[in-house]
Amino acid sequence: MVDAAPRQGSDWETTGEITEERLLIEIKNIKSRIENSKLLAYHAIGTRIMGFYGKNYGKDEMAKIARTIDLPKSTVYKIVQFAEKYDQPDVEEISEGAFQLSWHRLRDNLSLQKEEVLRCYRASHNIAEFSRKIKQIKLVSNSKEEMESDKSEISVESNEFCPGVPNSQDELSEAVTKLQAEVGRLQTELDQKKHQIEVLHEKMGHWKTEWLDKFPEILRDLDKDALLSLESSLIEEKQRRETEIAVAG
Repeated sequence: MVDAAPRQGSDWETTGEITEERLLIEIKNIKSRIENSKLLAYHAIGTRIMGFYGKNYGKDEMAKIARTIDLPKSTVYKIVQFAEKYDQPDVEEISEGAFQLSWHRLRDNLSLQKEEVLRCYRASHNIAEFSRKIKQIKLVSNSKEEMESDKSEISVESNEFCPGVPNSQDELSEAVTKLQAEVGRLQTELDQKKHQIEVLHEKMGHWKTEWLDKFPEILRDLDKDALLSLESSLIEEKQRRETEIAVAG
């Protein structure tokens, strides 16, 4: 049985019933604080490693650090890479923004440019939207890499101009850049439309709930005679419309 009494140091209110919804909110807040603490701690560790060793560290040094803090050596390398790429203001921004970016989320995206990750974070309202934008960037990046690989294997046999088709690397790069910009614009527009739909659904749910709450009051205001009169009017209206349809036919 859950103890309904308030706990000292808790985010719960000191008065009122403790509900399951409030419990879930508290748990989510605790998890966010843990993720935030890990992010700040890892950045501080990476910064100190760089400050002491600079670039002059190898497998032995990293293995010793990994044993000291009880983490895999690969994680320590990622921590240093994280501290190299993100400075303190960046970490503060993603720790205090609209939603929390976990260490694992940043670690998995260290291959991307910092500016791309921060741009996606600033343009997102929640972690799901952020993940969609990051996935789109990775898809575009992979497509560009494949295209560059294909270009390197193609030998140019003719300089004949083909209308509408890029014939040089500069033209092809420009076309790719334009396509990427268009894809980004369309993705942003799609995200905005999805957000508008979500807001509309929320409003519809609110209106439905409000109407259902008032429905018993409406029924109480209608006496038996009024209901019978309403039913009679509806029947007459139905018959009238059926007659009009029959005549028109």
